[in-house]
Order: sequence, then C-alpha cells, then structure tokens
Amino acid sequence: MSCFAKTLADRVDGYVTLHRSLGYSFRKQAATLRALVRFVEAKRLDGPLTQAMALDFVVSWDGSAMSANRRTRCCLAP
Repeated sequence: MSCFAKTLADRVDGYVTLHRSLGYSFRKQAATLRALVRFVEAKRLDGPLTQAMALDFVVSWDGSAMSANRRTRCCLAP
C-alpha cells in the first residue's frame, strides 16, 4: 500500500468513526469511501486526490450505494 493510500485509508476510517460516534449509521457512505480507497490502491494512484481521480472512480465504480443516473447527476452538476 502506498503512503497516499495508507493516509487516505486512515482518514476515511477516522471520518467514518466520527460520523458513527455522532449517531449516524453511515453505512452506504462508509462503503463508498472504502471503495474509493480500494480504487486508489488498485490503480496505484499517488496523492493528492484530484477531481480527475474522483471522477475516474465514480465512472468506474459499480457500487450499489448510488444508481448510475444519480452518480452522473451528482458529478456533473455545477
């Protein structure tokens, strides 16, 4: 795991822990963020996380947290 992927994974874990400590279930969001970490690892990307990296993740991701139509609207909205 690259230094960037490790840092991203640690920050995602902290972010998820924070939201859960505030009483949110945060299941779908956590799954999406962890999928992003796996994407960064698989593609061997180096930081910082850019808009292009995030868009590549969204376009390539087949997760069930959001439908393809919703992902497109989310990412292409101004």
